[in-house]
Amino acid sequence: MRKIFYIISFVAALSFSACHTTETATGDGTYGVAVQSNKTSKPDTINSIGLDSLVRVDRLPKVQKWATSTFVDDETGKPIVYRTLYDRTTNTIYTIKTLEQNVFVLSKKYLRTR
Repeated sequence: MRKIFYIISFVAALSFSACHTTETATGDGTYGVAVQSNKTSKPDTINSIGLDSLVRVDRLPKVQKWATSTFVDDETGKPIVYRTLYDRTTNTIYTIKTLEQNVFVLSKKYLRTR
């Protein structure tokens, strides 16, 4: 029994240590901002209530005012909608991918400028 517990603990510790949550990059040109480095948070699946809370808490404009890009999936023929906003006050890029009605994937990229 202890042997199984140790194996499970080892596998869990190994998988948590292998997770990569942030990326660092350098360069210029992201929304006209000289970027020194950035950190990207893991994508988070939220619903429309979570999206409304994000807009209210982070004091962002309505999602309908964000830049929109629409792509068509070749296999299913369904449109995939991405909405992007750059918040100059916090140097954060918000990206929302619409999966279904009221289901969204949110990712944030935090920029450190010069």
